[in-house]
Amino acid sequence: SGLAENTVVLLTADHGEELLEHGFVGHASTSEGATVFDEVVRIPLLIKIPGNPVSVPVEQLVQQIDIMPTLFDLIDLKPQYPRQGQSLLPLIFSRESATGSLAFIETSYCGWQCPKDRMKERIHAVRSETWKFVEERKSEGTAYAFYDLAQDKGETTNLYGKINTAEPMKILSAQQAENLRLAQSLALTSANKRLASARVYWDEKQYRNGQSEIEQVLHLDEIYRIENPSFTEDPVLGASWKIVLQQARELLDLFKSQDG
Repeated sequence: SGLAENTVVLLTADHGEELLEHGFVGHASTSEGATVFDEVVRIPLLIKIPGNPVSVPVEQLVQQIDIMPTLFDLIDLKPQYPRQGQSLLPLIFSRESATGSLAFIETSYCGWQCPKDRMKERIHAVRSETWKFVEERKSEGTAYAFYDLAQDKGETTNLYGKINTAEPMKILSAQQAENLRLAQSLALTSANKRLASARVYWDEKQYRNGQSEIEQVLHLDEIYRIENPSFTEDPVLGASWKIVLQQARELLDLFKSQDG
């Protein structure tokens, strides 16, 4: 049919699977336990681009969040909102693998089936080409692990406390701070659009529609409060969000008084 000449084909996965390499079977959603060993976080990524006959593996470490910018780049579309990740087209076409690349990992312990009291428990990690640093946040405290992947590909020996891990910890902390800033930016953009829409509904006396917009803002707050860490709990980043929530609650009271 000729579709292959103008169709991008991308094959990937959302996660790998642990098959007793570390005494566990599955991934985060299959039980109330999770790991970020390589057998779980390494996934396939195959991209077929029309007009590109070269088929050579790219060795550089890349991330799932690079997929969307790559596809946008292929169709020459510029995102109109903040994003993470970078287009892989320069890497694909130049065939050059840069050194020092990093991948960041985050998961809950039980995926979609997490009970409410465990929703804030998280595993965060950063992986380079030669090492991996892991931070596990649980209700009973925070635990760390460091693996020398150059010497220990199976991730069997935790070196945390035996070597200096200040730099990996700093890198992971900086990434988490970036995540908080991005989450705040996206949340404020969405919430302010909802509130503006609600005010239009108020002028048009469409009170139920306006109430629905505001309820979406409050639902967004519930979602972000689940995250660990959450920008809503940050003393600086959370300040603007508190103002938006106060506006939302005041508007909701107005709409309810008209609707009731």
